[in-house]
Amino acid sequence: MHVFKKARRNFSLNLSVSRSDNKADGEQNTRIRNYADATEDLLKRDSLIHVLTTRDNVSSNFSGSLSYVEPISALSVIEFSGSISRRNNSSISLQDTVDAKGRVYSVPAFSSIYDFNVTDSRGTLNYRYNGSKVTFSIGAAAVPFNISGTKLNAAAGTNAETSLSNFRVIPSFRFGYSWSRTERLTINYTGRNQEPNFTQIQPFTDISDPNNVVIGNPNLKPTFTHSINAQYNNYLANSKFNFSLGITANQVENSITQNTVERAIPIYIDADPKKFVPVY
Repeated sequence: MHVFKKARRNFSLNLSVSRSDNKADGEQNTRIRNYADATEDLLKRDSLIHVLTTRDNVSSNFSGSLSYVEPISALSVIEFSGSISRRNNSSISLQDTVDAKGRVYSVPAFSSIYDFNVTDSRGTLNYRYNGSKVTFSIGAAAVPFNISGTKLNAAAGTNAETSLSNFRVIPSFRFGYSWSRTERLTINYTGRNQEPNFTQIQPFTDISDPNNVVIGNPNLKPTFTHSINAQYNNYLANSKFNFSLGITANQVENSITQNTVERAIPIYIDADPKKFVPVY
């Protein structure tokens, strides 16, 4: 951070780099036994769920931000801030199944392999006024966004590419009025953009997790939330009583939900690795 000779003028710059590599092995070993009763004409065979999972997730993040404040009068300033971040995520999840005799077989249809990049930027210009009774600020933020990458379509055995770009200008406003040091009213408006994640925009049905099959939609639009908040506070010193009233209203555009369906897991039985039964 740099402080200039002129009062209230300042400049700051921040840079950061991070990287993580997480590895994990998992195992699910379940035996299912079926018993005859009066409701079943045909006895179902016992089955075995024995799945081995190997995961390797690597992520890196490069980000930077800067801000500049310029006073234009004794009570007001103009603020500029900008930020940019680029995140890379690479993940490999491989599944094997083990039959009743302990033999291990690869299950490529349930593998999950992806690599994607997210570039998130923001530039904000804001005017702020601080008077004895009235305070307010008004401004806007320009928010470009891009996400792109590839993910294995396990059902087809090929990599599928997908990307999403979006640009939005988000206004902001804040007003405050003080009747005294103990009585104050504030009104605030903000907007928030929430982009879909990489899994949500994949252009195919992802069966890598049999219990959570995800149907992607590459045409998703970001969710945008309008928020208005009003707050009134009055502290009565003589009565030692504080009165507070708050009102919040939100409006959501293009709310994103995720479609999931249950899926059977193919499990090998007996000694024949070509035979499997679906278990729900």
